[in-house]
Amino acid sequence: MNQNELLLFNKFSLDLKESKRNYLYMLNEFKAHVNKNLLDVTPEDISSYINSLNNNSGTKRRKYYELLSFYNFLFDELLIKTNPVSTISPPNSDNQIKLDRTLLLVNVKLFLNTLFEHFSLRDFVITLIIATTGLRVSEVLNIKWSDFIIDDNSHIGVNVGNENNIRYVRIFDFVWKMINKYRIDLEIPDYYLKEKYIVFFPENQLNLYRTNPQLVKPITALWLRKVYAKACNIADIPYITAKDIRHNYTMLCMNLGSPEEEIKEQLGWSSTDFIYRYHGVVELLDSPINKKVEEYYTELLEV
Repeated sequence: MNQNELLLFNKFSLDLKESKRNYLYMLNEFKAHVNKNLLDVTPEDISSYINSLNNNSGTKRRKYYELLSFYNFLFDELLIKTNPVSTISPPNSDNQIKLDRTLLLVNVKLFLNTLFEHFSLRDFVITLIIATTGLRVSEVLNIKWSDFIIDDNSHIGVNVGNENNIRYVRIFDFVWKMINKYRIDLEIPDYYLKEKYIVFFPENQLNLYRTNPQLVKPITALWLRKVYAKACNIADIPYITAKDIRHNYTMLCMNLGSPEEEIKEQLGWSSTDFIYRYHGVVELLDSPINKKVEEYYTELLEV
């Protein structure tokens, strides 16, 4: 790469860690193949390079998404008019998830609207968290009020996992408003925010939750599956599972060109207390992947 291209790559790779070397190798390989400035490539150049690879389908897909991420960066920086990768379909994968398990945009919106209009706000909020974070059902159902955190820039997040493997994940403002509405509607007091009390519990245990919240267990994944089955029947759409919604988050991030590392890690902070503000690393909750997913769901839900 020439000096200007290296400068662009250095700016692009500021947030990359272990994958930086892979991106650099791929771009050098790509440039050698097309033999032109990286700012001047066409969709035909992209197809030619991908088709020239003798690797397995997984490697072809990885390099495709690396190119998509790099050219999304150039497009966002107004250095190119269009992303030449965005018009090219990703290579097929030998173990690719079947198309019928990839949620259609209209089905996602119908499903969420049906949950909101016909079911408990709790079930809608749980689903909204899964859809906007990619968390597992078990992780969401075991969230406690004290797991929510806030930084000096008013970014809200939640820590999940165990003591040996804690992850900190962004909770978008419109999602937090729904969580807080759920709390207020149930008349759950503010001081619960400091406590290790389960957030999502059976509504028939509300009285016990107000007096002895430490005794209350979360709702089960089985309950959620039953709710989803009823919601899909009402919306007249194919059956949707929590795993489908989580998979949709991953596919959304990939299609938006988010780097693999950002999708995989979702790491960054060390505090677990929602109520106390502190100075710390904020890159995680303010990362490009979160901005893109937030824009997607904000537009989808018209919030």
